[in-house]
Amino acid sequence: MNKIKEAILNAQKVGICSHLNPDCDNLGSLLAMARLMEKLGKKVYPLQFDKIPEKYQFLPFIDSFVNEINGTLDLLITVDCADVKRLGPIDEIMDQATTVLNIDHHRSNEYYGDINYVLPDKSSTCEIVYEIIRDLQFPMDGEMATLLFTGLITDTNRFLYESADENTLNCGAVLIKNGANKQMVMEKIYQSNSLAGRKLAFKILSQTRFYENNKIAISHIMNKDVEDKNLEMADIDDLVNEYRDTKEVEVSVLLKEKEDNLFKISFRSKKVDVGKIAKAFGGGGHKFASGCEIPGDRKSVEEKILMEMKCHEI
Repeated sequence: MNKIKEAILNAQKVGICSHLNPDCDNLGSLLAMARLMEKLGKKVYPLQFDKIPEKYQFLPFIDSFVNEINGTLDLLITVDCADVKRLGPIDEIMDQATTVLNIDHHRSNEYYGDINYVLPDKSSTCEIVYEIIRDLQFPMDGEMATLLFTGLITDTNRFLYESADENTLNCGAVLIKNGANKQMVMEKIYQSNSLAGRKLAFKILSQTRFYENNKIAISHIMNKDVEDKNLEMADIDDLVNEYRDTKEVEVSVLLKEKEDNLFKISFRSKKVDVGKIAKAFGGGGHKFASGCEIPGDRKSVEEKILMEMKCHEI
């Protein structure tokens, strides 16, 4: 923590970046850190290398992103990203930065920073950022609290997951006390789904295939299905949780077409260590929530997943 404080206070030009395929934990932690750097008088560059889904446009300071910097950085902060390759075209910026601070909660983190603050037992990167701000007695405002609260509730699925312990719940309470707009966040995330998105979700769920006496559920989303409804993948990304939340299913899998013959895979479970499955395909994440990418057509990708699960006796 002392190294983090020294790196932040000594830096004048600070860049902040996170993984591609944005979600609320990476956006919340990134934008909250960017706001903090501004409050500390730094020149800050919140870096964006991927499209931000429309459903997240309500977040404070979401229009503050840039995709390039002027000169070199004193400090590059990466948040919520275990793998350098998932940061996007950052190599030159990272190589020239005086110090790289890596803040994350994924157990698959590669410890690529000069300072690595990686806490796999934490519920979210937003919880870690909150604790950094708290422990170093840095300033926080209502917008920062809203950003961190958004990442906190989405990465714990409203405090459902095992990683949400008493510290996580206390973190949520303190963020609300500090001005987090709880009702607005809950409405935007959980009560603003489009009707077209829900109809497509029902169609996809009805086509789910079940294996091993219903212990494994595999669903898929093709780009054409999403584009025909004028939707984004993020609009139905939460489908992987639907069958995970049933009594019979032990592992829920969602195949999302990324491009021709390439699928992005999401794994969810209540008891099975699906992080091992994702790791076998070059991915990673958490014990009960992980992901990877697998090349091939839908049928062959599904067969590869089932074969790997069989090797792990699932």
